[in-house]
Amino acid sequence: MRRKHGWPLFIMFALCILFYYFGEIIIFFKLDYLRLEIFYTVHDLQRVSFLVPVVYASYHFGTKGAVAVTVLTFLSFLPRALIYSPYPDPLLRMSVFSVIACIIGVFTAKTTAALSSSEERFRAIADYSYDWESWIGPDGKPVWISPAISRLTGYSANECLAMNDFPIPFIYETDRDRMTRILAEAVKGVSCDNVEFRIRCKDGSMKWGGVSCQPIYNACGTNTGYRSSVRDITRLKQAEESLLSSLHEKELLIREVHHRVKNNMQVMSGLLDLQASSSGNPELIEMLNGSQRRIRAMAMIHERLYDSKDFTRIDLAAYARTLSRKLFQAYKINPGKIDLVIKADSIVYVDIRKATPCGLVLNELISNALKHAFPGDEPGKLEIIIGETKGTEIEILVHDNGLGLPDDVDIHQSRSVGLHLVNGLVTNQLYGQMEVRRDGGTQFRITFPLSFVEGGEEHDEKQEHHGSGR
Repeated sequence: MRRKHGWPLFIMFALCILFYYFGEIIIFFKLDYLRLEIFYTVHDLQRVSFLVPVVYASYHFGTKGAVAVTVLTFLSFLPRALIYSPYPDPLLRMSVFSVIACIIGVFTAKTTAALSSSEERFRAIADYSYDWESWIGPDGKPVWISPAISRLTGYSANECLAMNDFPIPFIYETDRDRMTRILAEAVKGVSCDNVEFRIRCKDGSMKWGGVSCQPIYNACGTNTGYRSSVRDITRLKQAEESLLSSLHEKELLIREVHHRVKNNMQVMSGLLDLQASSSGNPELIEMLNGSQRRIRAMAMIHERLYDSKDFTRIDLAAYARTLSRKLFQAYKINPGKIDLVIKADSIVYVDIRKATPCGLVLNELISNALKHAFPGDEPGKLEIIIGETKGTEIEILVHDNGLGLPDDVDIHQSRSVGLHLVNGLVTNQLYGQMEVRRDGGTQFRITFPLSFVEGGEEHDEKQEHHGSGR
């Protein structure tokens, strides 16, 4: 580097000396009045010309170079000062000039070093950045483009700077209108963040980019364009597409599983119905019909999951409405006889692992009320209330104003298949509690944790968009 800039400095300094003394020779042979004015004018120009090598040396060789060239300049002045003037005044002026030249050189060297260091840091960040960086002027034309654009698009920075409508030529045709609007807004000072678009590379391949734009303002607050940064997100988009494809396949598989389970349960229900129709034993028929209703209650869980976009939970109140309507039809209940009321303060979701036991419990309690609470044509009211308590438990109330549960029936030690099943499901699968009130009819109150409990350990399954507590 020093040899590269040393020869130009040597030639430059030699020309200054030649000009300095060649002018002296010309003036020496022209001593008339007019030529004397020219002498002083050219003489000043000769001295000023030595500032050129001083500044050049300071720029490329720093402070030491500036001082060395200043000393050589002073030595170059000495012959003229000693030969043509016996007085110290010219020598003093040349000394002062040399000192000024040295100060200018040193100042230039320090300023140049600071600028050079700043430029090197900027280049290190800009040239080695993985992202494609650009500075677009207020007229929408590129001012500077980082070399990373070549890695992303195949076009060099110089090729892009020569484009009239950069960067539109290598934006995919279907994305051009949208990106043209976004870039036009960026010129006006509107920022954007991670806007995705497709890039048509020089070799014809396609990549994905995400661009962010921020306006640039000078010290006076004037908009001087905007900075854009484009990141290669091709692998991210490929991973996203692969994940979505895999998720879609799993959704189809889960739907198919629920559909097959539902169909199998319908087959089982049909077999029980066939068995009941061929039997002449009323007690056996009632037992088979009860089992058939339980299977249908479980099949409804899979039917709702099959029709839902969320395979991890069901809306408990919506399920209770559908189940109640089907049970009313199964028992041939006149809608005007029993008034059905289902209340839910908000949407209450139950986890899929609790959906089946919860559905069976509702089936048994609703069936029990329809069979025993309202004998004959006696009207009544059946109320089902579903909600959350303190955001940690689900509470189900099944209340009828019918005959009421006999006092001698212990719900925890019942001989009835239905109540025995309910007690076992609440205790062993829902890990909850059941209470009963016998005044003004019968009210079953069931509470169980909102989180899933398995083997004594609790696993939080509450969804973020659950409804609020009661």
